[in-house]
Amino acid sequence: MKTINSLEELGNQNKTKYGVLSNGSVQKFFKESEDPLYLKMFSHMRQYQTFVNATSEGVTKARSEDYAYITEQPYLEYYNQQKPCNTRVLNNLLQAKGYGIGLQQNSPYTNRISVAILAVSDESFYLQYTYL
Repeated sequence: MKTINSLEELGNQNKTKYGVLSNGSVQKFFKESEDPLYLKMFSHMRQYQTFVNATSEGVTKARSEDYAYITEQPYLEYYNQQKPCNTRVLNNLLQAKGYGIGLQQNSPYTNRISVAILAVSDESFYLQYTYL
């Protein structure tokens, strides 16, 4: 399998299939993007029906097929630590930016603010695929 190092490389090849979580924020990003590469990739995913119904399904496909799964980093970091350790995670594919707010320990606002931060950081996607 050829090593893929960017979304551009992934989107401009036809051997490795790729997908995202069906009806998730990453799918919405590709679908609503104005970037020609991301629109091309969404069209490819729709044409070949490479969407998955769960992150675990995407990771399993990445581990067992010539398939790249695109999603948020925390999910892939978790799965990348699980056996079999035969995947590679590419970070910062879309120039991800970190957000944070300092609050008092045990603040009642922590959960709501964390969810809001995750909502505005939907453009931080990552890719996991099998390497041989």
